[in-house]
Amino acid sequence: MKEATAVYYRNNDKKAQVRVPALIRYVCFFYITVNPVCSS
Repeated sequence: MKEATAVYYRNNDKKAQVRVPALIRYVCFFYITVNPVCSS
């Protein structure tokens, strides 16, 4: 059970590592359109 949980968390970490930078990029891109300060 513990091993399965570890695998589950590892898979979630990989998904999070992919999703989070894309989300930040999307938010920053949206923010740039509103306020150019973010582009610096």
